[in-house]
Amino acid sequence: MSVAFIFPLLIWMLMSGPRWAGDTPTYSAWADALIDARFNAVEFLRSNTFTAPLLLYLGWIVTVALAKVLAGDTWPWLLLALNGVAVWWAVRTTVVSVSCQRALAVAWVAGLWVASSPDVWVFAPLVLGDLWFTALCTVVIGTLPGCPGRLPIHVVAIAGLAIITRPATAPLVVCIALVLSGAVRWSTSSIKWAVALAALVAITVVVVHAWVITTTVWVPGALLPWVERLRDHYAHGVVVVERPETFVAPALTLPGAVALTMRKWIYFFSPWLSGYSPRHLAINLLWFVPLYAAIAHSVWRAPNRFAVHVLLLYVGLVSGFHALQELDFDQRYRIPVLPAMVMLASLSTGRASR
Repeated sequence: MSVAFIFPLLIWMLMSGPRWAGDTPTYSAWADALIDARFNAVEFLRSNTFTAPLLLYLGWIVTVALAKVLAGDTWPWLLLALNGVAVWWAVRTTVVSVSCQRALAVAWVAGLWVASSPDVWVFAPLVLGDLWFTALCTVVIGTLPGCPGRLPIHVVAIAGLAIITRPATAPLVVCIALVLSGAVRWSTSSIKWAVALAALVAITVVVVHAWVITTTVWVPGALLPWVERLRDHYAHGVVVVERPETFVAPALTLPGAVALTMRKWIYFFSPWLSGYSPRHLAINLLWFVPLYAAIAHSVWRAPNRFAVHVLLLYVGLVSGFHALQELDFDQRYRIPVLPAMVMLASLSTGRASR
């Protein structure tokens, strides 16, 4: 059934063929270097550097290298096929997770909703690891609401693979730690205190981040290249990378940096960006507006409060993480939370599963 959900997408991917994105040449060069090192990861990591530790990209670099070894010049097609598998996996995980909470018909709608995401359709033909990373994160986050206090060993392995696929796994790791520690099992009487504490922590993080960005405070050498990149972004008022129409006044003060971070957090969820065509905007509105309405209803009325808290925590952590970092031109960093958002929206829809 999950394959049927993504069948139109698979046809589109075949018609489109693999497309190179801005980061594809970089991953290709890293994969070549890994092959030259005879897949000696230690030697590769010692000989190559990046603004973020390359260890956090190693999983995808190995995947690209293996595709080159196995498929030769047609390696982009092999990764295109992997993108199709990743979308199927994310859709299937969403259906299974939702079916544990709601009626099967609701789970099918949820699967179709993920498969029809405009963001997924934009990135499906691109030779990038974002959809694979999304599938890995979806498996983990789809397991957490039913977690009895520890993760199954295969989910732990998948989480480990996600960690070395993209650096953006930090929110997932924090979410896992909080869920397994019992920190999100809030009772009705304690929910106000939990929300207040979460807000206090979020405000503190945003303010400290703004202080680091707007001062010359010392930062560890390994983080300095990335912090300098962020300082440059804030100095130029960058909201969405490579979309100058979204830029604002330079954020050179603490309040200015806080305001820019909050603006980026709002833009993370925005279905509209300057430069979108009328058709792109219409499709985004048709997909996101009902989703956000259903999420609001779930947050307000869904009976399974633990599942709501877990999914809301994950979405909040990921969106906050990228608001503190940077937003991609085509919102690629939003893709990993889309299945979780659909799961959250599904919690208050239809009857409970029995």
